[in-house]
Amino acid sequence: MTGSGNGPVPGAHTDGVLAYGDVKLAAERIAGGVRPVTSVPVEGPEGGPMSFALEYLQHTGSFKARGALNFTTAMAEAGRIPAAGIVIASGGNAGLACAWAAGRIGVPATVFVPESAPAVKVA
Repeated sequence: MTGSGNGPVPGAHTDGVLAYGDVKLAAERIAGGVRPVTSVPVEGPEGGPMSFALEYLQHTGSFKARGALNFTTAMAEAGRIPAAGIVIASGGNAGLACAWAAGRIGVPATVFVPESAPAVKVA
């Protein structure tokens, strides 16, 4: 994952392999910032146990809040967010999550929404 064209996200491995340390660092960055995932047990199609993760209960209504907060926090810690803030083009959950994460860390955000975005996604 890259940010602002200036190289990899701080702390990320550049060999393309996700390691336990990467996950632990991300968890530390977002701790206290996102809601814990609520899950409910259900019976699977073969009768075995399954769980549904209720991601719609997250701050932005999707799992994208975790990634957006991790990314923006990492970039802020590295001093790589410009004065203009965060800019994203999105017609959905990614834009909402980035705007939320930017607000959470106190930086401006601009979301460009394509004209083709569904009306339900446009505020």
